[in-house]
Amino acid sequence: MIRRVVQLAIIFIVASSSVCAPFTAMALEEQQGIVDTENMQEDTMQPVKDEFPVDTEVETITLPEQIVSTPQVINETKVSSPALPEEPPLVLPELLINRVMAGKSGQSSYEYIELYNPNLHEVSLASWQLLLLRKDGSDTKQIFSLNGTVKPKSYILFAGTDTDLDAFEPDFRLKTNSIITTGGIVQVTNAKADIIETLRWGDAANPSLQLPTGKILSRVYIDGTPNMSGDSMQDFVSSLSDVLPRFGGYMPQSSPVNRCNDIQISEIAANVTDERQFIELYNSAGDTRSLDGCLLETNRSTTNNFVLTGSMNPGEYRSISISTSDLTLTKTTSGTVYLLSSDGEEEVDARSYDSLAENTSWAWFSDGDTWHQTFAITPDQANVWQEFLPCEIGYERNEDTGRCRKIASSETLAECASGQYRNPETNRCRNIATATNTLTPCLVGQYRNPETNRCRSMATLTNELTPCRVGQERNPDTNRCRNVNVSMPEAAYAVDPVKETGKVFMGWWALGGMGVLAAGYGAWEWRREVLSGIQKVVTFFTSGK
Repeated sequence: MIRRVVQLAIIFIVASSSVCAPFTAMALEEQQGIVDTENMQEDTMQPVKDEFPVDTEVETITLPEQIVSTPQVINETKVSSPALPEEPPLVLPELLINRVMAGKSGQSSYEYIELYNPNLHEVSLASWQLLLLRKDGSDTKQIFSLNGTVKPKSYILFAGTDTDLDAFEPDFRLKTNSIITTGGIVQVTNAKADIIETLRWGDAANPSLQLPTGKILSRVYIDGTPNMSGDSMQDFVSSLSDVLPRFGGYMPQSSPVNRCNDIQISEIAANVTDERQFIELYNSAGDTRSLDGCLLETNRSTTNNFVLTGSMNPGEYRSISISTSDLTLTKTTSGTVYLLSSDGEEEVDARSYDSLAENTSWAWFSDGDTWHQTFAITPDQANVWQEFLPCEIGYERNEDTGRCRKIASSETLAECASGQYRNPETNRCRNIATATNTLTPCLVGQYRNPETNRCRSMATLTNELTPCRVGQERNPDTNRCRNVNVSMPEAAYAVDPVKETGKVFMGWWALGGMGVLAAGYGAWEWRREVLSGIQKVVTFFTSGK
C-alpha cells in the first residue's frame, strides 16, 4: 500500500513540473528585470505593446493503471511535522517605478521613466502625479498629472524628446535633460498626495546609487516579486542600456470639457531669472472653481502646454512655476500667455506684455481693472503696484525725474561769536548792536523820507509850484517852466522900432523888486537849513586848525 502511494506521488511531481516549467522561466526573467520575452523578441529588440496576460488552461493528467501498485511498507512509525505559520498575503502597491534612464552617449535626450502596475486589476490614477525633483529636494523640476487608468501588468512611459523614442508612443514627454546623471529624485504621489514611492540616485542617495550615462536603473525582482524595501540602494540596480522601454498600459480618462469660467490671468513674471518665472491665476468668482484640465499656453509654442489640476477658492491667487512645466516665457521682447479650456478650443483669457524691465512683472490690479509693470513681484498674493525700485540707503526718489538722488547732508553751522546773532535772511552772523542802532531823529519841521531814509522839510510837502508866466509852459520831464515856441506869421510890413521911454524903465525896477522879495521869502523859509549849513562849514574849518 505504501509503495503504491509513493509511486503516485512521483508521477504527480513529474507531471506538475512539466506543466509549470514555462511559468517558472517567466518568473526568472522578470526577476532579472532585463528583458520581457512576453512583450519583445530578444534578437530583434523591437518595441511591442504590453497586453493583459491570457489565462492558460492546464490539461488534466490521468495516471495509467499499470503503474499503480501496492507500496511496500517500510516503517510503520508515524512522524508528525510541526505546522508552519501561514505568511500574510503580499500586498502590491498600485504603481511602481520600474526603470529610469538618463540618456545615451551623444543622445542626452534619450531618457525615460517607466512606471509599472504589478496588479491583476486596473488601477485608477485620478489626481495622481509623477514629480521630478532636484537632487537636494528643494525644488520641483517637472510635474505630470495622471488622470485615467493603467491596465493590469502594464506600463506607463515618460520619454524624452529624442526621435528614436517616438516609436514607443510615450504617454508623456520629458523636458530635455530632465534626468541628470549626477543626482535626482523621482517621486509618485496618489490622489491624497501620499508619497507612494521615491527613487534617489547620485548625490541625492546615501550611500550613492549611480546612474551613469547609457545605463538604466532597474527594479530588483526576487522570485518574480518586486523588492519594495523603500531603500533605493536595495530596490534598484544599474543594468544594461540595450533594454528598450515598455509602454501601452496607460488609458487617459475622457471627461467633460471644463470651460474654466471666472478664472483669469493676474500676473506674469517673465524678465526674471528662470527659477523665478511664473504665471499667476485668480478666481474672481464667489465660489470654488475647478481647474481640472484647464490649459496654459504661451506664444512660444502651440504644442507645449501645462495641464492644471485641483480647484481654486474664491478670491484665491495661484502661481504656476515655469521651471516645472514645458512652457517658455519671452523675457525682453513681447509675449502672450493664454488660458484655454480643457479641450483647447476656447480661449478663456489672454494677456500680452512688451519690453518688461528686468526684475518686474506684468500685473493686474482689481482697483480700476488695469494692468501695470511693477517692481513688487507677488506670487500667490494680491498684486502691489511699485513703479520704481526702492532707492539705496542715503538716496531719495526725485519726484520730477523718477530717479534716485543722494540726500544732501545737513552740515552744522559754526556758532556766531559773542555779541552776534544769525540773520535768518542771509544765514550769516551779524552784530547785535547793529540791529539795535537807531537813526538820529529829524529836526522839528522835518520828516524822514521813506525812499532815501533822510530827513526832509515838511514845508516841501506844502509848497505849490509857481505858475508859469504868460508865454511859458511847464516841462513835464523837468517840472520847470519853459517858453512856448509860437511861430508868428510874417508881417506884410516892416516892424516899427519901439522907442525907450520912462514907462519901460519903471518896468525893470518893478521886476527887480519882485526878485528881491522872492529871494527874501526863500531865505526866510530855508533859514534853518542855511544856518545849519553855515554851522557845519564853520565847525569844519575850526576843527581842522
